[in-house]
Parts: sequence; structure tokens; C-alpha cells
Amino acid sequence: MFRSFCGYRFAAVTLSLLFAVFGPVATATAAPPKPLVTAQAPAAALSEKLILSFASAAAKILDVREKYLPKIKSAPNEAEASKIFTRAQTEMRAIL
Repeated sequence: MFRSFCGYRFAAVTLSLLFAVFGPVATATAAPPKPLVTAQAPAAALSEKLILSFASAAAKILDVREKYLPKIKSAPNEAEASKIFTRAQTEMRAIL
């Protein structure tokens, strides 16, 4: 009988400690989160010249990609594919 009483007392003390420690955390997380307020950056004024320059560069880079991609895929080994890829990167950087 003493043994079962000690077991119940241990369980009661343990549960009390758990509720004391984790109780506030559970109630804190139960509250609905506040919505995040994010500031929006003002729209950047892009000039027509900048947009046309970007479009031109993008088109040229896509042409280089279309030119080199089949060569890279048909390369006989990894080393040769790496060399072709490096040439393509160099050509793309020159466009930019």
C-alpha cells in the first residue's frame, strides 16, 4: 500500500512539474498569430533603354545556350563537356 501511494505521489508531482514548465508554452502557442506586416518597396522606374538592353542580352544568351547545349549533351566524356560549358560561359559573360 505504501508503495502504490508513493507511485501516485510521484506521478502527481511529475505531472504538476510538467504542467508548470510546459503549461505557459502551450497557452502561448494557442493564441492566434498576429499577421505579419511587410512594407512594400516602391516600384522602381525602369527606363525603356534599360528594358530593351536587358531583352537584347537575354535573347543573345538564349542563342548561345541553344548553340552549345547540343554540343554539351553529345560530348564524348565529362572533361570535354566541361570545356564546352566553359566556352559557353565565357561567351555569355562577354554578352553581359
